[in-house]
Amino acid sequence: MKKCLSLVLVCMLFLFNSFQSYAFNEVPLERVNYLDLSQLVYDPIDIGSAYTNEPMSLKPNTTFTFVVSRNFLGEQWDSLSNIEIEIEEFTGSYYFAGYLTKDDVNQRAYITFTTTEGLIHLYGIPVKDLHNYDIMVYEGEYTDFPGFVPYHEDSEQLEYFGVLPLDVDSQPTLEVIQSYVVAKNPFGVVIPTSLVYDDYSISEKKPGTYQMVFETIYHQIKKRYYLDVRVFDLVAPIMTLETNLAIPINERWTIDQVKQAVTLSDNVDSMSYQDLVVVSDTYTPATTIGSYQITLEATDSSGNTSTLNIPIQLIDIEGPVIQGPSSIYLYATDTPLTNVEVQQKLLINDDVDGSNVTVNLITNHYNQQTIPGVYQMTFEAKDQAQNSSTFDILIHVIENRGPVFEQSDLILNKTTADQMTEAEMITWLREQLLLSGLHATDIIILYNEYEEHNKESGSYYVYLSYQVDGSPMTSRIRIDVEEKPSPILSYAIPASAILLIGSGIFIWIKRKKM
Repeated sequence: MKKCLSLVLVCMLFLFNSFQSYAFNEVPLERVNYLDLSQLVYDPIDIGSAYTNEPMSLKPNTTFTFVVSRNFLGEQWDSLSNIEIEIEEFTGSYYFAGYLTKDDVNQRAYITFTTTEGLIHLYGIPVKDLHNYDIMVYEGEYTDFPGFVPYHEDSEQLEYFGVLPLDVDSQPTLEVIQSYVVAKNPFGVVIPTSLVYDDYSISEKKPGTYQMVFETIYHQIKKRYYLDVRVFDLVAPIMTLETNLAIPINERWTIDQVKQAVTLSDNVDSMSYQDLVVVSDTYTPATTIGSYQITLEATDSSGNTSTLNIPIQLIDIEGPVIQGPSSIYLYATDTPLTNVEVQQKLLINDDVDGSNVTVNLITNHYNQQTIPGVYQMTFEAKDQAQNSSTFDILIHVIENRGPVFEQSDLILNKTTADQMTEAEMITWLREQLLLSGLHATDIIILYNEYEEHNKESGSYYVYLSYQVDGSPMTSRIRIDVEEKPSPILSYAIPASAILLIGSGIFIWIKRKKM
């Protein structure tokens, strides 16, 4: 009689009966045994043997093998030469009889036959003292023997399938996963299971699908449970920007530089700024200072996506550019330049505001000076963002005026001197000495060197003698004759030049050469 067996598998996860497994390359459990034990009838004549009550439906003109195990034969194993198997077509068109061939290595016995029509009866089947049910008829040669197929209902489920979803950041141990799969016999008693395949435990447990295969056996009925372990990454990449971006407009960053300012991390994947994708951008086309934004997106290998809005402030940090002369040269006799005139010599431009800048004079040592010297002026220019630049100009005031004689009361003009006789000149000298507090008498010109050289450039003397308070004095007057005529001829007799030197007075007269 056909053995009926049910197996209950309890798994604390999702079951998918349509799921197919391809990772575990084990011999399939589905094998066909064409011998139905429930159709065997004990032979009352041939004690210890049986025959098929209904013919087996086999393929015509096909080779089949009848095989039994040593345990099935029991004590008949030692008398195989006496066991003859008869094979007969149901219509009687074919008959074959033969003895079982012993396979000592595998502890089995078999006989191979070929059908003609397909409906076959078996006779002489040894069924004495059965210890198990290792008996079958299968298609093929003995060398194709797939292993004994346990007897069970045709509707019995031999394979089970399930899926265990796991969070990559919270994965249970192998022991916990094994506890999710429980096998029971038909009476509800838990029976052992074994893990025959496992590519999850040896993996890096990154997101993906892995397989674990459990087996259990009850009364020679083997069942398998194929468990797909699907590891999911549920966390999106994390993007952070430590500080807001303020970028000088004349030192604009590239998009890659902006990306590199972002800290990017993921719980599974190793990601870099090159994994960032720009989804919106008002910064790149910007040409003026102001507020703009770039939106970046990061997607990990599991498809988790995060976005980051990056505000960017384009700023102006450069002061205006000032160009102009570093020095200005003026003569002392020139009309001084006003501050505005000096400023007008500067060319000022800002990279953002153009000429819309404010200019101030912050240092002014010039102040329209006409005294020869070098004076500094410093101008400051500010743009609308209050960025400033300074520029120094040195004002050189150059002396271009020659010496000037100032005529005092003690100097005769040339016209007057030319009209005076020596006596008149002596009288004039006496009066000048008297004005200086000296009473001179008996003034006599001893020698007039100038009179002989008055048309030759050089220095010439007029020597004199006189009495002061009864004491004799001598002195001389030097007359310098210049090469270039001058409209002024004067005898200069400054009071400060009247000096008492020994016994005389020195008087200097400068005269232009005629």
